[in-house]
Amino acid sequence: MAFLILVLAPLLWGEEPAESPESIAAHNQAQSYFESDQPREAVATLAAAARLHPADRVLGAMLYAAIRNHVWYLPQTLPLHLGGPVQTVALSDDGKFFASGTADAEVTVSTTDSLDADKAAAARIDLPKETGAILGLMFTKDGTKLAAVSKSSGLRIWDFAAKKLLFETAKPAQEVTAFAKAAATGVVAFGTVGGAVQVVDIEAVKAVAELVQPGGAVNALAVSRYAQKVAAACNDHTVRTWNLPDGAPIGQGLPHQEAVRAVDFSVDERYVLTAGEEKIARLWNPGEGVMVMPEMACGAKITKARVSGDGSMIATVLDDGSTLFWDALTAKNLQFGVREDAPMNDFVWTRGGLRSASASSAGHATIWTMLHGTRRGETIPHPSPVLAVALNPDAKLLATSTENGEARVWRTDEGAPLTTVRHHSVRARTLSTVPTAIIW
Repeated sequence: MAFLILVLAPLLWGEEPAESPESIAAHNQAQSYFESDQPREAVATLAAAARLHPADRVLGAMLYAAIRNHVWYLPQTLPLHLGGPVQTVALSDDGKFFASGTADAEVTVSTTDSLDADKAAAARIDLPKETGAILGLMFTKDGTKLAAVSKSSGLRIWDFAAKKLLFETAKPAQEVTAFAKAAATGVVAFGTVGGAVQVVDIEAVKAVAELVQPGGAVNALAVSRYAQKVAAACNDHTVRTWNLPDGAPIGQGLPHQEAVRAVDFSVDERYVLTAGEEKIARLWNPGEGVMVMPEMACGAKITKARVSGDGSMIATVLDDGSTLFWDALTAKNLQFGVREDAPMNDFVWTRGGLRSASASSAGHATIWTMLHGTRRGETIPHPSPVLAVALNPDAKLLATSTENGEARVWRTDEGAPLTTVRHHSVRARTLSTVPTAIIW
């Protein structure tokens, strides 16, 4: 009898079996990953160990908690593989299509539906190949047409379902160097090595303005939110601004000591944001040629500068992998920033400015919560440097593209932990679910 009690005691009183050395090593390694903010590696370690030791409750509890307590972004589509680096992506306003443009002049339109590989391949639309790398893409509001700007061909507008060319600008005399768009109005602009700037309304399928300036190559472009103005950063270190559609210049230009790499407009379209190799961002009144608030000294070269969708913040993306944020009314440096281990290739705001997304040369995309500049959820891993990101208007879909020719779409409104009921005051006897409910 004493022998039976000794043998059965662990089962009768729920004593856990002794942990194996392999299990102990696994959860110690996982804990180390958690402490160094590497939850993906921690989950992989725990899952591998739990497969070998399914009775280990410590491993099971750690694995459950790791999955429950983190946001994991889920792929909406299978990866789309193209022939060269995918330099630009775009999503239609209704979220039904995404477009990809490569350095090898390919333009592809794909559905955002979650399809099996064979159905996704059948739904893929490959437009006739352009000449020169694709610099920018934009869908019309109804999602039936796509504008593509390439280095050599300029701008073309396609009825992509029929693969029918609807409009094209005259072939530029020199290569295209810059692209900009005003998503609210469907206006696209591009600039060339020779200094020409062309502006096209892709909704009306017509050219709006053809501008010429004496400052040489256009290094960066911006179109104001409602397409009332366009600004160009020129090779002579001067930023020039024009009214649209009459093309009348505004002021005498905004001179800088070094190259300007980024331009943008304030939300009210009154002021121009400039930034670049001087390591300083400035907000100007272009008509008077004066700054409207103090300089924003960043301490490193600025590759991109973007005003948030609500107009309250300015983001300056630096070449050291960090991004600084500024009050758009006072130029005060906000007490948070974001940093990656490698330079950011792209940065976009959501329309309301509450979140943003970035593309890292380290091979991942990241979504940020802009209340405190913290990462929202885990980074989204990719097999090579991420070159571009795009969000649809409601920010539920994120499109990404990579240097090794991959493009895909991710959901940003799933993968979060559901509400967990940990305790009941009495014994729980039933459980039911609502199939259509989403807890967020």
